Amino acid sequence: MPMKLYQGTPVFPGKAIGPARSITSVKDLVKVMQGDIVICDRATPLYAPAFKKATCIVFEHAGVLAHATTLAREYKIPCVAGIPHATAMILQNTLLSIDGNNGMITCL
Repeated sequence: MPMKLYQGTPVFPGKAIGPARSITSVKDLVKVMQGDIVICDRATPLYAPAFKKATCIVFEHAGVLAHATTLAREYKIPCVAGIPHATAMILQNTLLSIDGNNGMITCL
């Protein structure tokens, strides 16, 4: 099976490997475990506890100056933005490799 690659905008540098955890509402926050790669469309300040557990964050829509991406930089978590429909395309628990240096996401 070929690996799927997605290219986004690098927000905070670093590399991470971990399982995908999509967040589509505040109700999903309890599902985030330490070391997950959190994938969400955009975020509110209520998402901050989940980000602290994440090894990386992927945003569908957030730009580099959005509050959500500012949190990623503040927590020094590798982050990629601009992956439309990521919460639908990347299945829960899919093992991902993220390169926040160049915005590359690889489904392993």
